[in-house]
Amino acid sequence: MFEKIFLGKTLTILFFLGLSLAGFSSLIAQLEMIVRTFVDGGMSRLMAILFIVTISYLLGIPSAINLNILTNQDFVWGLALLLSGGFFAFVVIRFNARRLREQILNANPNDFRANRLWDIVISYFIPIGLIVLLVWWLINDGMNNDWYDPFAQSSMMTCLLQWMMVIGILLVLNKWIVRKIERSNSKNADD
Repeated sequence: MFEKIFLGKTLTILFFLGLSLAGFSSLIAQLEMIVRTFVDGGMSRLMAILFIVTISYLLGIPSAINLNILTNQDFVWGLALLLSGGFFAFVVIRFNARRLREQILNANPNDFRANRLWDIVISYFIPIGLIVLLVWWLINDGMNNDWYDPFAQSSMMTCLLQWMMVIGILLVLNKWIVRKIERSNSKNADD
């Protein structure tokens, strides 16, 4: 498309440069959140940055080498994002969407104010949409011929296996961070 429009080559360069910068700035924000967690757990900032960047780089190598691995990771973690959004909606519903809106979202009088429609979307539309999308996924992709194979490229079992592995790792890391914070707090209380 770019080669057919006026100044196409220039616009191509600007478009992909902007896309690269947007991706890089998003990556910085994502890495900072993880680094902050490790810093809160007692690791030095430099060590946390080096650790997270190294792990991220090493975990990305297989996807860069083999497109089947990239396809698998896109399948597994794209669906996980759907579930993650559902979990956030569940937390908001448990907290009470109206109370969250009134106490937190609308706390700043100079900011955009959410209204009752926000409560309805979070409490009803998102859970229904999540259920519809999960049923659609199960019918179309999740229950394919090799749904039971945990090593298939795109199967329900490969999703469950990878999610459980990551949840296990995160639970171990969470316990480690909690212990570090509790030791730090008890040390500060003793001082």
